[in-house]
Amino acid sequence: MRNNNIQKLIFTFAIAFGLTTTNGLAQQDTAKEKTTAAKDEKDSDRPEKQSRTGTNNLKRLLKIARNSDEMIETFAPVAASASQSTAVVQSKGEQIALGTVVDSNGFILTKASQLDGAPRVWIAGQEYDAQVFGIHRRSDLAMLKIQAENLPVANFANSSPITGSWLACVGPDEDPFSLGTVGVDVRKISATKAFVGIQSGPTGDPEKPGVKITQVVPDSPADKADLWVNDIIIKIGEDDIKEFTDLQAALKKFEPGDRVELVILRGEEKLNISMELADAGNFNSDFERSNQQNRMGSKLSKRRQDFPLAFQHDCGLNANQCGGPLVDLSGQIVGINIARAERVSSLALPTETVMTVIDKLMTGELSPAVINKLRLEEVDRKIVRLQKDLIGLPDEKDEIALQREIEDARLDELNKMKDEVQKKFDAMIADLEKEMKDAMGSVDQRIDELSKEAKVRQVELSNVKKKIVTFKRKIKKLEQSKKDLISGVGE
Repeated sequence: MRNNNIQKLIFTFAIAFGLTTTNGLAQQDTAKEKTTAAKDEKDSDRPEKQSRTGTNNLKRLLKIARNSDEMIETFAPVAASASQSTAVVQSKGEQIALGTVVDSNGFILTKASQLDGAPRVWIAGQEYDAQVFGIHRRSDLAMLKIQAENLPVANFANSSPITGSWLACVGPDEDPFSLGTVGVDVRKISATKAFVGIQSGPTGDPEKPGVKITQVVPDSPADKADLWVNDIIIKIGEDDIKEFTDLQAALKKFEPGDRVELVILRGEEKLNISMELADAGNFNSDFERSNQQNRMGSKLSKRRQDFPLAFQHDCGLNANQCGGPLVDLSGQIVGINIARAERVSSLALPTETVMTVIDKLMTGELSPAVINKLRLEEVDRKIVRLQKDLIGLPDEKDEIALQREIEDARLDELNKMKDEVQKKFDAMIADLEKEMKDAMGSVDQRIDELSKEAKVRQVELSNVKKKIVTFKRKIKKLEQSKKDLISGVGE
């Protein structure tokens, strides 16, 4: 009855918007009758394939009416059971993903690449600290464990939906947050080539094989693994690297997400580096421009490629809503949303894949300590190297004492320099005083000489004045005598 109501509502919208014809309705009725007969014979909820005309009409209808309040309310009973098994996964106070309860004793499935920091899980009105119990990198699924019991377990279908099937994206609320249809059947989602994040060149020394790093791309695997410019890569995995073509050939053996071991030369020191390769597409400028257009719909998932099997649907989905269930018209979970891949398309892992991964994750063999073994070993090696470097170095107290000794020695040295400068200054002052004294003595002597010379000149000047007076008298007397002689008065 519930499925019939949904189908009737779909056709009501189709007629209201002129999206179907009498012939189209007849085709839909025929498909519905076939589906009903198949259910009676096989006791199965799997829908029959619709005709191409019916599928096109439903797609056109979907664009207009699928997320209307009436449609959402109609799908609410279908999604109710799955919503009770859906959790919100948070980190640092923000939602990072949805989760699906797969075991009543607190095991919750979610999207692995969305995990960032210590996760917390909100379900049934309560919040729990969560432990990452296992990670399956190939499918990008992670198993969380919380301290809870009697949680409602998700009801998974036995088969995958086919193209054109109606779906509902379920969250913790009673109503589904988005409706849509399957666009592409289950298929392998390929990845682009593995990416390191370096530019490189020859070592410059014919006798030194390897590839020299000339640039490190920010936030790339090379950057995160702490590779430096001028490091020389001499080995990747089991392959010796003598030139750039060796590097290319070695990387072709790996896929994004693989962890590889590198041997590098840093100066004269040989180092082992562990690195997780990235997806080259995520660092490609053309790919990034495409992503900007895709993001116009919503934020894309960081991991949206390289899945073993997935089907494509067009439900509106954000990156932080991955990890939650996707239900069909019968309310069964037909997949787990795994990625917002493009502006109007998302990817979901089919139940067959999900159930296989759940079994592996529940064994504990994919715990973080196991899958990160190589990285942990690399971290341990780095710790050992650093501890060796610390041997012989003073501890904090000794370092403080040593620093004081250095400062005291420096202070003594500065005081000695000050004394030497003072001595030089005093000697310069003494020399200047002597020079000034000698100069002043010479000046005084010269003044005395000039004074004596001035007195002599004064006497000479006085004598000259006297001579002038005497000469003037004589001249005057002679002039008078001259007059007397002329006048005949004189003798």
